Amino acid sequence: MARWGGTAVVESWGGTLAFLKEYWAALRNTHQIFWRIAFRRRTLEEELQEALLRGSLRKAFSGFDLLLLGLGIVIGSGWAQLSGVTAQQFAGPSIILSYLFSGVAMLLAAACFAELVTEYPVSGGAFAFVMINFGELAAFVTLGGLVLEYALGMAAVARGFSRYLARLCNLDQNLFVLEFYDCPPGLEPPDCPYTHSFDFMAAGVVVFVSFLLSIGVRESAFFITAVTAIKVVLLVFISIVGYTRAGPTCEDTSQCVGMSCADYCQLQGVSSATDPFFDPDFGANGVFLGAAALFFTYTGMDAICNAAEEARDVAHLPWALVGTVGVSMLLYTMLAVAMMYIATPNAAKPALPPIGQPSETALTFTTAFYIVSLAALSGIVTALTVGLFSLSRIVMAASRDWLLPPFLARISPRTQTPLVAQMVLGVIIGGTGEQLTLHLGLSF
Repeated sequence: MARWGGTAVVESWGGTLAFLKEYWAALRNTHQIFWRIAFRRRTLEEELQEALLRGSLRKAFSGFDLLLLGLGIVIGSGWAQLSGVTAQQFAGPSIILSYLFSGVAMLLAAACFAELVTEYPVSGGAFAFVMINFGELAAFVTLGGLVLEYALGMAAVARGFSRYLARLCNLDQNLFVLEFYDCPPGLEPPDCPYTHSFDFMAAGVVVFVSFLLSIGVRESAFFITAVTAIKVVLLVFISIVGYTRAGPTCEDTSQCVGMSCADYCQLQGVSSATDPFFDPDFGANGVFLGAAALFFTYTGMDAICNAAEEARDVAHLPWALVGTVGVSMLLYTMLAVAMMYIATPNAAKPALPPIGQPSETALTFTTAFYIVSLAALSGIVTALTVGLFSLSRIVMAASRDWLLPPFLARISPRTQTPLVAQMVLGVIIGGTGEQLTLHLGLSF
């Protein structure tokens, strides 16, 4: 019996030593294994095969649909605030040139994306391009940046939806916000400490848009096309009204006695909408400072790449990318020129508020307020719709490559959309992300 026990002990120790040797050998090769896995690349054929195994997406986007898909997210609501701030701080009336220069720079980026999406027509956009060319580690880092960018961006956009909706209804901007306070006995808000808030309208619109995108690609394409077309028409209308109904005015024209108001304005230092053309402090350098700031108004055009598997013809993708930047640049330039005429110029320092404010001043009829708010709302809706659409495709592509849970890559046989990824993202962003403010989102 003791003999048998001794043999068992020896065999046990022998197995342990063998295991430790194997474990030590594995530790010595860890860096090689990590290096091999981190830079393991997937081929285009592997990506397409994985896409077929998970289920195919419906090819519902025409070339025109792809163009409006890009315009839907590029021309959002942020350009209005950024245009006024850039003109006031850096460029002045030369913001027109700033938009042109930044647009040309983005055209070059669009050409690069056009070449990549033609070579690799798979969903995932930049994530898929990096996975195929640089490997899993670089793709994982890219994935983190894209998810943060879209999630925080959509949270900030959704938060602005409820404010513009309340403004359109002539109600308090915080009407849809529930504020929570930690009130001890004997105190009532706002005397007690503020804890957090919940914007139920922002959460609701995120979940609603996610549900709409889950119904089907054809319905989503129709919705994006319709709302984007309305937004572009409203912005063109605002630009035309800016040309026809606005002009340089003096702060006080009651002193126009014995002379024309134009002569009085000249004496007061108010000559024309473009005088001086360059900012007095920065000069021509302000054009390039403004171009650097306005470059961000063109971001989002890469969302077209995320619809590569749902395009009817891959040849439409490059034209949609370049066309999105070209149309955006033309529309931004028109709005910048209109803003120069709408805002009151000053020879010392052009004071240009956000474009929504002078637009409402220039439109003397009562519907001006609603037109500007409706244009902003349509911009928010399209940006939110395209953003959630793109994020779901990025998550789906990452799940195919096993960088995220594989169940997120499931394609609904009935709707032919990534239903699970779409609804999970909608609930997460709607339930938690709507508490983010724009400043918190930009801090990332």
